[in-house]
Amino acid sequence: MKLYGIKDASDILFKEIETKEPVLFIDYANKVSVNVEASTVYAKAKGSNRISWKGETTGTLTVETQLVDTKLLALMLGSEMATSQKNVSIKEKVKVSETTLTLNDSPIENSVSIMFADGEREFLSIGESADENTVQVSGKTITFHSSHVGRTFYVFGLKQEAQAKSFKVNVNNSSKAYEVTMYTEITMDTDNSKKFAQLELFKVRPKESTSFEFNSEDASSFSLEFDILQDSTGDLLEMIELS
Repeated sequence: MKLYGIKDASDILFKEIETKEPVLFIDYANKVSVNVEASTVYAKAKGSNRISWKGETTGTLTVETQLVDTKLLALMLGSEMATSQKNVSIKEKVKVSETTLTLNDSPIENSVSIMFADGEREFLSIGESADENTVQVSGKTITFHSSHVGRTFYVFGLKQEAQAKSFKVNVNNSSKAYEVTMYTEITMDTDNSKKFAQLELFKVRPKESTSFEFNSEDASSFSLEFDILQDSTGDLLEMIELS
């Protein structure tokens, strides 16, 4: 038997079970775990286990990553990416150097709000003319009062995006099952040469639970879990050593 070591987080290809069409490829995971567990059913005699039978066999695929694809999040939560026209938010932080300022984006009419980013952090009113508490907005142009020069502001609003990509999570959605192929680099004990091992998971289904952590001190981490299910013949997985 050839011995080898593994120091690699697998690359993962999700495929449609029926057509084998690729759906999503992950080559950025930091850690990938496959756990297969079988329960045991016992018959007892005088309180001690006397006879045992193999119970249910279950499996879990866990993917830990600090990079993420929005399509992966949609897949996990039983949704799909869609492209459509949407009104999306804009946020600009601007420092006023003169009374007239031009925004980077064109906001939708009557969608703009402006707030002091320093000092009292109050919102200004939008009006027909500018004063200490009011600014004028016309398309991309904002007219400030002379007392605002030198101050910093947040500008919020909406703009129209013709080809916005998004997904929705609906309580009535249910995630699909996929076939998964995992590619893992192995290092041979004999000569330190590199080969690949392939692990085929015949049917996996997302557990439909994930968390989003937005952290200013550390990179966000995602831990994604999938149930490994048996296929129609009772198979869970197959490992293949590639030359």
